[in-house]
Amino acid sequence: MLWQLAALLLALAPLAPLLLRNRIEYGYWQLAAQGGNHLLFWVVPSVKAAADGRARAEIGDEMAARLGAELDVHPEIDRDSQLGVDQVRTRLDLAELRAAPVSAIARAWADGMAQNLFSPALPLDPRIYLTPHPSLISMPGVGTVDRVITYIKASPRVFVLALGLGLAGSAITSLLQLGGFIWLARRKPWAAALAALCIAYFLLVSGPIGSAKYRIPFEPVLVVLTAVAFCALRSRKEEQAPTP
Repeated sequence: MLWQLAALLLALAPLAPLLLRNRIEYGYWQLAAQGGNHLLFWVVPSVKAAADGRARAEIGDEMAARLGAELDVHPEIDRDSQLGVDQVRTRLDLAELRAAPVSAIARAWADGMAQNLFSPALPLDPRIYLTPHPSLISMPGVGTVDRVITYIKASPRVFVLALGLGLAGSAITSLLQLGGFIWLARRKPWAAALAALCIAYFLLVSGPIGSAKYRIPFEPVLVVLTAVAFCALRSRKEEQAPTP
C-alpha cells in the first residue's frame, strides 16, 4: 500500500503546481479545459446519433446552443474563464448521458471501437484526404454502417476508390491479426491476454470517437500479431513441405 501511495504522490508531483495555480486563480481543481469540450462535441453527439439517427454535426451544434443558453442563465460564470465554462459543459454533458438509453451508449461505444479497430488509414493520407469529400460526422443514419453507406454515396469516385482499397487492405490485415491472436492464445495464453487487455483499454478510452489515427497507441500490438500470423504460416508451410 505504501508503495502505491508513493507512486501516486510521485505522479502527482509534476502536476501539483498547475493544479494549485488553477485552484487559486480560477477556483477549480482541474488541469485543462478539454473534458467538457470532448464530451459536448464528440461523445454526446455520438450517443444521441446512435439513439435517433441524426447527424453528429447537427447534434453538436444543438449542444453548443444549449451551452450558450445555460451560460445566459448563470451570468456569474465568467465566459472568459475556460475552466469555468468547461465545468458548465461537463454538467450539461453528463446530464445528457445520464438521460440517454443504455443501449444507445453501448451502440455508440461499439461503433467507435469498430471504427478504431478496422477503419483504413489510407483515406487519412493528405493526398487523399484533401480531395473534396463530405464529412462523416455530418452524415445521418443509425449506426456506422448506415452512415458509411450515405457517406460513400455522397463522396467523389476517387475518394471512394481509395476508401475501398483501404477497406480491402484493412480486412486482410485484420484477418491476419486475428489468426496471429488465435495462434498466440493457444501457445502463450498470458501473452494473448496481455495483448487483448492493451487493445481493449485503448478502445474503451477512445469510446465512440472513431478513426484510424486512434489506433496508433496499440498499433505496435497489432503489428506483432500480424508478424505472429506470418511466422505461423511460414512454420506450417515448412512442416507440410516434402522431405527431400
